[in-house]
Order: sequence, then structure tokens, then C-alpha cells
Amino acid sequence: MIVQINDRWRIVSDPYQWIVQQYVGVYKSGRKMNQPKWKARKYMTTFPAAARKVAEMMIQESETHTESEALAVLERIATRMEAVLDKITTKAESVKCEK
Repeated sequence: MIVQINDRWRIVSDPYQWIVQQYVGVYKSGRKMNQPKWKARKYMTTFPAAARKVAEMMIQESETHTESEALAVLERIATRMEAVLDKITTKAESVKCEK
């Protein structure tokens, strides 16, 4: 599963873990040339932990200087994460209904 948070962050899964990945550019050569390049930043055991870690990393990379700026960033991150989770929930419910 790939859960795209925004253009810089996503969460991917394998059978054992959830992986927080950060976009780092495109491949410059080889068979993946011009394809997006993602770098694993954190490995988590649950999706909620991975989602919290992405939010934390997004906050850390924001360049806020005042409390009001920090609160605005938090609001944007919370809104984005809520939209992503709503999308996942809706998709999961539609798959459940198809069975």
C-alpha cells in the first residue's frame, strides 16, 4: 500500500512494517531514469505511528518563527492528515462493500 500524504511525504507498507518516505528528486540514470526517487526515513510497526511520525517531520521542516505561524502549520498538517485518512477509510469501506 502507498499512502501519499503530499508531494514530499508518503507512507508505504510491506508485510512487516510501515515506512515513512521522503521525496528526494528523480533518478538521473539507469532503468529508473526520470522516475521519482523516495528515501526511507523511518520504519514503524503501525500505520498510526507512521502517520504521527510524518506529521512530526512536517512540523520539524517548517520554518516558523512565531506561535501563530506554528499553529497555522499545525492546522494545515492536521487538515491534510484528516483528508488522507478519510480517503483511506472511504476506499476501505468500498472494498468491504464489494465483497
